[in-house]
Amino acid sequence: MYLFVGCPHGNKQQKNLCKKFGIYWFENFDMTRKTTTFKNADDLLLITDTYVKGFAIDHHRLFFSIQRNKTDNSTVSRVANVCQKLDSAPNTYVDMELKCGDFNYLQAVAKRCFEEECIIVATFTQGEHSVVCAYRFSEIKSSLAVNVKRCYNKTLQLPSDMYDYFHYPNYRPCTGDAIDLTGINATDDYFLCNEYGFSSLKDVIGDTAQQMNASVRLNHTVVTALTLVSTRGRVLALLGTAEGEIIKALVYPREAAMVLPWSAVVDSRHAVLSDMIVCTTSTECSNSQWILAEGSASFCPQINQTCPSVIRTDEYSECSGVDRGDEVTVMCSPPDWTELEHYIKGTASLSVLLFTNVSSKAVMRGELTVFECETFTRCGKCSFSRWTCKWCPLEGRCIKDNNSCNGNESSEEIDEKSSCPRVTNYSVSAPNILDGSGDAHLAIEESYNITIKGVNFIE
Repeated sequence: MYLFVGCPHGNKQQKNLCKKFGIYWFENFDMTRKTTTFKNADDLLLITDTYVKGFAIDHHRLFFSIQRNKTDNSTVSRVANVCQKLDSAPNTYVDMELKCGDFNYLQAVAKRCFEEECIIVATFTQGEHSVVCAYRFSEIKSSLAVNVKRCYNKTLQLPSDMYDYFHYPNYRPCTGDAIDLTGINATDDYFLCNEYGFSSLKDVIGDTAQQMNASVRLNHTVVTALTLVSTRGRVLALLGTAEGEIIKALVYPREAAMVLPWSAVVDSRHAVLSDMIVCTTSTECSNSQWILAEGSASFCPQINQTCPSVIRTDEYSECSGVDRGDEVTVMCSPPDWTELEHYIKGTASLSVLLFTNVSSKAVMRGELTVFECETFTRCGKCSFSRWTCKWCPLEGRCIKDNNSCNGNESSEEIDEKSSCPRVTNYSVSAPNILDGSGDAHLAIEESYNITIKGVNFIE
């Protein structure tokens, strides 16, 4: 197990305990660190201000950062890669500038992987405007490999000493003799993972940027948070803004990218934090996203129960409700039962759908059971303990418990299943009419004497 850590020069990240700067990795939590060490900020004009995000794809470890020029405070965004395919990780660092259209200040980045490709989505801001770009990981790998090849053949434009952020105790990489690549049919991993083992071809500061046209542009909107939802090869981005709004956009495939007609305000006039997460109330439904700050709830909202769980058609219902660590009660008005009566045969299962003021589809679903006493046709079903019904045995019908059977049989009303009349056994006087299973086969033109035994019979 490896732990990779990025330590920036900037002081914007809280609890920055880095004493040295660069990218470190620890094996099995051993405190002995392996590293690509950066110079101290005092020795540089171009410093790594912030690490925005880092994640692993296969044997590649990607770090997305913002660098700042101390002379004019201009910024650029970069993506760095360290390959852990072989034992050559200390010799595989390469980075390059990352752009989205004419925007270069990285705000947020996330990834979604399919069977054969990972999509990396990044948001960039410039003033009060934002753009979103979707990069295939294969494209980023190819561009990083181009920079390593330029180091191989010595065409790489090396930065001046004050902009070269690596500390070299001996000599700078990419300054020796060019390496002849003729006849080598090398893959991107050949260069990115230093499969040939060149110790001098390391710490490559690329001069060729990864440029991508913006998939989505948001004017007068500053995106502060990003999370992704994917389904059937399509990637949806949920974009949190500085105004506390959530915007949904289709960002991949790129040719179909668009801002979708859906938005929600989660905290008006307060920026959505970068730890925004997305969760769904069911794995089958991608239309029920809830966006939360990670620290504000331990799990996603859900309908945890309906109370009561069963309801009679002439009663009122109250749903208890949206569960977000605490319990919220939502009042649910019953429907017009006259439109549903022909669907109810004793009992029926109904769905409780919860909509929000910004949702055109239900975002949560619960279940309750509805019953109508008059539609039960058996005493056992009518007198079940969950229902508020009782059975009229002489009439063979079910009524509500606040009603009475006709005539003078009120003493014979049954409101417990155990009191229902039932047959325990029977016998037929005629011989040889029972088959091996005990079933009787009677001829309609014959008469038979049948003796029935049971309990709770009415005399």
